[in-house]
Amino acid sequence: MSEDQDVGRKAAPRRRAPRKPQVPSPGHTRIAWYWRLPDFDDARAAYLADWQCDERERIRGPEKFASWIGRALSRFAQLTPQERAARVERPPAEGVKGGSRSFEVPDEDLAAMRKAMREDREAGLWTSDSGWVAGAVATAVEAARKRAGGTLPTPPAKLASSYRHRFDES
Repeated sequence: MSEDQDVGRKAAPRRRAPRKPQVPSPGHTRIAWYWRLPDFDDARAAYLADWQCDERERIRGPEKFASWIGRALSRFAQLTPQERAARVERPPAEGVKGGSRSFEVPDEDLAAMRKAMREDREAGLWTSDSGWVAGAVATAVEAARKRAGGTLPTPPAKLASSYRHRFDES
């Protein structure tokens, strides 16, 4: 085949090596939820704001974003079903983009979420996992915003895998 005849021909797709299954850390479960992009950015900003507050107050809070999410889940689970129902996010509006994100969440936080969701169903409230998590995260974001004085920091495009507290170093 001449070079002229080969112009319209597509190259064979490259095959990727199969992904190794991600094994969660002991005491954690990998789980995925649907996130609207603005909610995800707010959550990352709230995590950084809480980390800064913890650093100033010398509190050992979550050093990983997934642990911050876990804490948001367990704190939301402590509310009554009626309080949670008032905070659960509704389906996304038209034109708002999002996607699924997975995190390794501490098992005890996930267990608290599952228990609270059973309580919600017993109270006649039926929420998807993603809707419940959105309500938990929105509640945590609002609390972080208040602790930070009303403004959250702008998160970087990609968070570091963890942010270590420095107050032990001095």
